[in-house]
Amino acid sequence: MAKVALLIGVSEYEVGLNPLPAAVKDVVALERILKDSEMGDFDEVKILTNPEPQAMQYEVETLFTSCSRDDFVLLFFSGHGIKDDENNLYFATRITKKLPKGNLIKSTAVPAKFIHDVMNGSKAKRQAIILDCCFSGAFDPSLQSKDDGSVNLQDQLGAEGRVVLTSSSSTQYSFEQQGSDLSLYTRYLIEGIETGAGDLDEDGKVSVRELHEYATGKVQETAPSMTPKLITLKDLGFDLVLAKAKVTDPKLRYRRQVEKYSGRGVISSIGRTILDKLQTQLGISTQIAKAIETEVLRPYQERMDNIRLYQDQFAKAVKNEYPLSRHVLSELENLLEILGLRREDVDAIEQERLNQIVQKTESETKTYEPSALLTDSNKTKVVIENNKGEKDKVMTNGLSDRKRRRLEQERDSLQQQYDIVQEKSKRIREALALESDPSIKLKLEKQNEQVQSELNQIDSQLELVEQQLS
Repeated sequence: MAKVALLIGVSEYEVGLNPLPAAVKDVVALERILKDSEMGDFDEVKILTNPEPQAMQYEVETLFTSCSRDDFVLLFFSGHGIKDDENNLYFATRITKKLPKGNLIKSTAVPAKFIHDVMNGSKAKRQAIILDCCFSGAFDPSLQSKDDGSVNLQDQLGAEGRVVLTSSSSTQYSFEQQGSDLSLYTRYLIEGIETGAGDLDEDGKVSVRELHEYATGKVQETAPSMTPKLITLKDLGFDLVLAKAKVTDPKLRYRRQVEKYSGRGVISSIGRTILDKLQTQLGISTQIAKAIETEVLRPYQERMDNIRLYQDQFAKAVKNEYPLSRHVLSELENLLEILGLRREDVDAIEQERLNQIVQKTESETKTYEPSALLTDSNKTKVVIENNKGEKDKVMTNGLSDRKRRRLEQERDSLQQQYDIVQEKSKRIREALALESDPSIKLKLEKQNEQVQSELNQIDSQLELVEQQLS
């Protein structure tokens, strides 16, 4: 029985696909972990970087056709996945191109069907695929408009005894995190093996299921909108053992306790005391302890950094124009997606900022009272003049300029809220259309009901303000 792996990373692309510098680094880092006799303990690991289609197909076919029944075979791909106009999945190579009309030139990419067929023909009954990529739609904008954002990986790559791990579902970004050389999902796959933290049941073995669960938790702590998936048929393949873990390793024991006593990016006061004592008992240096704590707390802190970045950009946007145009709203939604954040992560921040703008505007429109600066002998005259001027500013519908401005600001604020919540509703409906897990669908349906209720409430408030203005 042998453990063999082929790791493919594509960082360089033709015009039309963004370069992915982390992809090649992903496979180099994973190769080191899998080859290590105390971790992956793979018998053979081959890496393939920036290949052309024929070379990639040759290596995939050679890998699976040369295996015996009891071998464990792993195929890893980091790069761009592309769908054609019929929703068939392809893996992009360094020469992947499009026709003048925008259609994918299929001969420049490797079809998922080819990989599926080769794996089906393999004698090896223990197979795993790890895909650290998003699944982009077709190049042609007219084809993208027909794209529902879904990729049926179970149909295109699934089989009994085979497990498929993906870093993101449908067309979500599988982004490279700032400050890291590796793609986010791969980073935590490697961390789970290298530190032993991926051994969730502490039996000394890191299964594919455990490693995926560990990486998913870390990914979503950093980028909540990303939803890594594990696909298998008839519950086969979950417990394929990918690596070993040192259960008695002092650093692993300390890490597990840091995970236990840290929450929302900080370690509690009591937890700090416990960890300091444990550090001494385990004989771990302060430098190593701090490094472990930094690594454990990093996902939450990176998410907070992303939220602050979004908050800063939102503040700049509303300072430049208010209410926000649909173009700016669309840009903000794109930023939200790229940062891996959900709408609920920033709703309160946006609302607070909008409330500040409304309050500031109302304060600036207050009538200036010059009578306070006058002597008693002149006050009566000024008050008479002010009253006269106020009467002149009354509109035909009975609203003063000040009242009208306040209502218009209130209307603009409500409209802004409505647009934001409506965009949130759209995202939830899109997620509902793609999701197959009943429990997740139920949660999404409840969220959708809450959002619709919120929309109805804002709409009623808007209607009341419009009635006062008319």
